Amino acid sequence: MADHEALGRLRPAFVRALAREFDLGALAGRLCPVLLEGSYAALFALADYVHGDQADELERLMRKRGYRLAAPARYVLPSPLLLAVAREAAGAPGLHAADHPAQRRTALQALFFDMVRWGVRHGASDLHLHADRRAATAQVRYTVGGAYVAAPCFNGLSHACLLEILAVAWMDVRAGNGAVFDPRAEQQGRIALQVDEVPVVLRWASLATDHGPSVCLRILRQDPPQGGASLAELGYLPAQVATLERACQRAGGAVVLAGTVGAGKSTTIATMLRGLPAERKLVTLEDPAEYAIANALQNSVSRSLDGEAGAPFDAKLLTIKRSAMHDLYLGEVRDRQTGRVFTDLAGSGVSLYTTTHAGSALLIPERLASDFIGVSRDFLATPGVLKLLVYQTLLPRLCPACALPLAVLWRRGAGWSHAQRLAWRCWAARLRRACAAPAWRWRRRACAIPPVARPARAPVCRPCAATRGAPWSPNCSNRKPTPSCSISSAGATIRRCAACWGGAHAGSRPTRRCGQSIAPGARSKQARWIRAWSNAVSRCHPPCARRRAPRTAMAEHAALASAWRAAGALGQRLDAWRFGAERGDYYEYLADMLEGLQGRQTLRDIFETDAARHGEASVRGRLARRWLHRYQDCGGDLRATWARCLPEGDCTLLALAQAAGGGALGIVLRDLAHLTRLTQGMRREFCVTIAAGLVAMTVACALLAAVPAFSAPRLRLVFQAVPPDYHGAWSAGLFALARYVEAAWSAAVAALTAAVALVCWSLPRYAGRARVFLDRWQPWRLYRDMQAIRFLALATVLLRQRGNIDTRLRTALLVQGADAPPWLAWHLERMLLRVDAGVVDASVFDTGLFEPAHAWFMADMVAAHGLADGLARARTRVEAHMLPRLRRQAQGLRWALLLGAVGAVLALALWHYAAIDDLRHALVSFYASQ
Repeated sequence: MADHEALGRLRPAFVRALAREFDLGALAGRLCPVLLEGSYAALFALADYVHGDQADELERLMRKRGYRLAAPARYVLPSPLLLAVAREAAGAPGLHAADHPAQRRTALQALFFDMVRWGVRHGASDLHLHADRRAATAQVRYTVGGAYVAAPCFNGLSHACLLEILAVAWMDVRAGNGAVFDPRAEQQGRIALQVDEVPVVLRWASLATDHGPSVCLRILRQDPPQGGASLAELGYLPAQVATLERACQRAGGAVVLAGTVGAGKSTTIATMLRGLPAERKLVTLEDPAEYAIANALQNSVSRSLDGEAGAPFDAKLLTIKRSAMHDLYLGEVRDRQTGRVFTDLAGSGVSLYTTTHAGSALLIPERLASDFIGVSRDFLATPGVLKLLVYQTLLPRLCPACALPLAVLWRRGAGWSHAQRLAWRCWAARLRRACAAPAWRWRRRACAIPPVARPARAPVCRPCAATRGAPWSPNCSNRKPTPSCSISSAGATIRRCAACWGGAHAGSRPTRRCGQSIAPGARSKQARWIRAWSNAVSRCHPPCARRRAPRTAMAEHAALASAWRAAGALGQRLDAWRFGAERGDYYEYLADMLEGLQGRQTLRDIFETDAARHGEASVRGRLARRWLHRYQDCGGDLRATWARCLPEGDCTLLALAQAAGGGALGIVLRDLAHLTRLTQGMRREFCVTIAAGLVAMTVACALLAAVPAFSAPRLRLVFQAVPPDYHGAWSAGLFALARYVEAAWSAAVAALTAAVALVCWSLPRYAGRARVFLDRWQPWRLYRDMQAIRFLALATVLLRQRGNIDTRLRTALLVQGADAPPWLAWHLERMLLRVDAGVVDASVFDTGLFEPAHAWFMADMVAAHGLADGLARARTRVEAHMLPRLRRQAQGLRWALLLGAVGAVLALALWHYAAIDDLRHALVSFYASQ
């Protein structure tokens, strides 16, 4: 099946994927058991995995679980379609968007690895990934032999899937300029992989186009044969090889290799550097390092794309000049920064090797002296600066197996006999296999080396010069001057190279079985595990129970997994609640790390470091490990990574910042840190105030309950001889209060509790015209001011322009309404109605949320400076004036409640003293009357 239409025409029809019922592990994205109509089962697989131990074991396991295999039972699918089926996103009936997170990242990584492997096997120099929204599907293309070709096996890949693949691939980028993949910004970096036991480095360069990101990955093989064992094997003529070797043996000056993009400049110069003698110290400055050079001290200089990163070069240059090196390789001269480095190093007396983009060898000085690079013409004209100029290109040539097309030879053989034609057809079949590779498979290297005037050489020992050693030996006394020899101009013309730069058959495919494609000569760990588990189940159950044993074991496993997930979810909620107090500091930490590292580490590296430092014993360590797994599982989506661990509003704002790009994530994290600390401080003040009121009310209620329970009975017992007629006003009132409390204490406590609960409930939930009146009094006023400050701070953060996205007012209000309490949601609904009615000024916020003085100030600032700047200025004023007042109001309310409770205690105590004195006088009067 080649596409979704073929999947839709499948009979019996496709129902759903069965990947969740089988622990595929690393095989997700390569093998997928599926359910067809009529309770039939089949196996979808890649071409390399359709025959092998894994497929056999999965079929046997499906039969043991009671599935009937369809005929045929195995189908070959391309990677994009198989990934869509495994993730249940192919669009066929019965498919859903959900997927098992543990298999998701593995499938995305596997598909990206398959793309790279296809390019390595077919000799591609570049991998191009385009998420063009104008096209129906994403594009996966390669540069093979200079041609821009497509790989049919990756057709039909959706834009969303490609973006997730790029996000997962970016997690392995090193020396990049961003912690996450940003489709709206230009990014660069490198990825190191091992493809078919061959070390490969991918040089990442992403372009943010108008219709989606376009990523170009330069495929650089690090094995020496790919880099070229010698210049002759690369196709250079003997005279050109001798010229290049003489230039390398001379001390001082610059060897500049020019050419177009993809002309093999880095391959050639890496071969030259590998040929340098071991007694010469070689240092490289690359952005980034492409080929591995064994005898070199390679330095990767990570620079941002905004032109503000000259410091890395400065630090390297200051150290390199004291490193006593003989040769230095500067990766590429392409801008003023590298032009300044070229000028510094070329004039320091070391042998400099570098590359640049130019149209010919004679245009190299013009390119270096251009305004874009800025090397002085007088400096370039100085004798000894430019030692050798080389221009290199790759020219197409015919397939070496034949010299003429088949059609021409067939027309020339029109008069042949039957026997001759039969022999020709047998030979033509063999010829077609040799010519199956397209014409662009065959290219050869050609170069031009113009003569360059050079000064006379320094004294060189003739015996030492015959070797490839140093220009002179310290222990040799036979130092005689050697006349300078000019470079032959015969190499100035472009010559054809006899070496073939082709490769293996373009359509060839390894014949290894899929079990050996991962680990040659041995079965994969997954296949061994499946076989061992199946055999163990078969041995542990009697024959009559073997048919239902797997289902019973699977049910027990599902129950245990469900209980484990429930316990994990409860522990996660507890950890998220405990982590709430650290959120502000954590946001500030992430903002500082992202701004300081400048892409040298990704968010995955930060999560991994936190998990290793804090460990499972701390809340941050457990959450960091969870975020590490979820960040990789969800394809780099920060909202899904921090879901149910951070507030929904924070996750939404971070998702907007991630989509905005352009460094917006660090800015928003810093704003969120300030907002979180502000909100937590106000919430702390409010909760302390409410707690003080509850404590005061509890003390008062306890004293009231103590009157009928303790003080009144004790007074009656002490003064039982005094008749009630002799009781005074204070004692009679105290005994009446005791009788009333004793009779109605349950109703009073219920009424008081209901009143407190009603007040607490009304603070975040009750809305309407009556609430506008209540907001003038405490504690409703305190709650309104607190929410007003938080609303204004969050609105300022949302409306600030970040990167390439400018959030509109309506979007900002909708984001705030995502997790707003009903009272604030009522205000937001009124604001949205005004926005829908066409109101765009500060009157949108005039819903009673702010005091009139602050609302008027906000209106003036918005009219004078615009919406975003006006709200920012209003936020500064409100925080400067309202926060101190809010704290004073909270403190005043707390003191009022506490003093009220103390006053109630004192009043009740004085009442008791008065009642006791009254009873004492009554007792004296009673005995006097007797």
